[in-house]
Amino acid sequence: MSLPSHPLRLSAPLPPRRRSLPWPPKRLSSPAPPSKKSAPLPPLTTSFSAPPTTTFSLAATP
Repeated sequence: MSLPSHPLRLSAPLPPRRRSLPWPPKRLSSPAPPSKKSAPLPPLTTSFSAPPTTTFSLAATP
């Protein structure tokens, strides 16, 4: 039972970090649904462009 717990933690160390981020919950809590559809590409593009770059860099290092 201890074996599956260890690999799971190392296998997905990003999921817990994403939940800790204060930007995903803030957007959902925000009472501005029209704002999201108004310009979800500009903010999402910049935010997504940054995380993937770091994740890929870390994955390529090891």
